[in-house]
Amino acid sequence: MVDNGRAGIRFEKVGDVADAGEALLEDNEVHSNNLNLTSGGISVRDAQNATIQNNRFGAVSIAGVKYAANARNVGIIASDSGRSDRPNLFNIDIVKNDLNGETVKGCELPNQVVACAGDTSRWREHCRGIYELWRMLISRRS
Repeated sequence: MVDNGRAGIRFEKVGDVADAGEALLEDNEVHSNNLNLTSGGISVRDAQNATIQNNRFGAVSIAGVKYAANARNVGIIASDSGRSDRPNLFNIDIVKNDLNGETVKGCELPNQVVACAGDTSRWREHCRGIYELWRMLISRRS
């Protein structure tokens, strides 16, 4: 998925949560997408039950053709609009992707919403640890 005006791959389900569907996005080359907009290479929005794994992002050369990084060096975005007429973002797994210098947005959310492994930065793991500690302290007060 290269040279798209928007996200290279987008999974979005609008409608009944019980009918939200699922997606497996794996083994893709995702480069040079959405250069003039705000999404990254793969965008998951208001969706549930998606696995994003073993994809390759960032600037590369494939068969002698050069491709730039995705917009703002964002490989994957998992986000929720907060609208009540759309499903809540839930059960999104982002694992073992070759980010090649790009980032993932959404890993700061609780693991049951977006779980990231094998492609996360130390900073993201640090933030997740702080969130889990905060959640544990709040639950003890209840």
